[in-house]
Amino acid sequence: MRAERVIPLQDVERVRIYINEGQLPLRDVVAQQAPDIAITGVYYTSAWRPTCHLKAGGKVLADDPSYQPPGLAWDRGPDIHQATVPDHLALNYLSCCLLTASGAPEPKLYYNADVGGARGRAAVWLRGQELGVYACTDGADALTPEALQARLEEAYAPDTAIMLDGGSKVNYYDRASGTLIQGNDPSQNLILIYLKKKEGTPVDKFTVCLDPGHGPETVNASPDGTYRESEFAWDMYGRISALLEERGVNTVCTRTEDTKPSLTERCAVSNSAGADCFVSIHTNAEGVSGWGTAKGLEVYTSSGPDSAKRNVLARDILDRLEAEGVTLRSGPLKHSMELTVLVKTNAPAVLIEYGFHTTQSDVTLLKDASYRDKLARATARGVCDFLGVERPEADEPDEWASEEWEAAKKAGIMDGTRPHDPLTRQEAAVILERLGLLD
Repeated sequence: MRAERVIPLQDVERVRIYINEGQLPLRDVVAQQAPDIAITGVYYTSAWRPTCHLKAGGKVLADDPSYQPPGLAWDRGPDIHQATVPDHLALNYLSCCLLTASGAPEPKLYYNADVGGARGRAAVWLRGQELGVYACTDGADALTPEALQARLEEAYAPDTAIMLDGGSKVNYYDRASGTLIQGNDPSQNLILIYLKKKEGTPVDKFTVCLDPGHGPETVNASPDGTYRESEFAWDMYGRISALLEERGVNTVCTRTEDTKPSLTERCAVSNSAGADCFVSIHTNAEGVSGWGTAKGLEVYTSSGPDSAKRNVLARDILDRLEAEGVTLRSGPLKHSMELTVLVKTNAPAVLIEYGFHTTQSDVTLLKDASYRDKLARATARGVCDFLGVERPEADEPDEWASEEWEAAKKAGIMDGTRPHDPLTRQEAAVILERLGLLD
């Protein structure tokens, strides 16, 4: 498999070097960091340390003052340029196997024997005001370093080109095309590219960080063992994320299905992504032995006042949940400064307790797929209300109600608009009259 892309520097918002301390596979890095493009970075050792010149966000991670090759340096990203590294003035720089410098292909390539031969390759290059990335996998598309140099020279004639790590470590992602090259090995460091949002299009206008509470090893479950909070939270994340993405809202996730990051790590994901709001997904427990009686949904924020954005977000979500007929606790908006994810996130943050997994009636609902759809739909709509994101003009009913919706339209009972909005009393009166129930 081969993938490549040319990006005008005027379209670049930011270029970031991501250090993969958790040794995550690319799909998890993409889910958490939400770049537009991601590609394997420089070589690293078995001790999980970079071996080539590397500086990320002002922190020098690998350096050798006695060796000063041409490399790439930048502060934000659109300013990326060829430089001699280490470049102490730049916030970011890297070097690896140099293929081209100052418009001239290197006459001799320098690399260790263990990275030679035909294998998967990754590269980054510059030409004028363009930034390019290239990736290919082992197999039919594999290249030697020299063949990679020739391929880039023939196709792009770059001013500067650098071969990055290769073989089983080639990882590449492109949001626009949906391309994902998932290497057999994770990359110790990756180059993440974020693009400017196109004016007039809603896609990626906002970013929401979703936090599926707890993790697979968390004990939180119903007394009869038929319900687990971690499964519910992960399932709800998928439902809410899909609904937000449909409306052009970008989502990032604080964890993967099989991991349990710390609370501060979850906050760091949101803060790093520059999220516009943060939603933590949970269910509640009464703290009793066996089944309890407490039931209903409640939402936590860190503190008042009511006008604070976090509380506006909470109220928007609660209003949508109430309109869907979801049972709310008495005084459903509560505050706590003891919940880390509400205090250490930069974005307006809420934690939703969707019901009690220690109460039989709530558990019955929480396990039901249609009820989960209702909760996800209301949550996503509340978030969109907070962000000011309007539903698309061609709003369609959910699949489970599509046949009945069409039948009601054909019978003249409903006008076929606003399939997801709550029914007002006057609209109910009109429907009852059309059904002949008011004669």
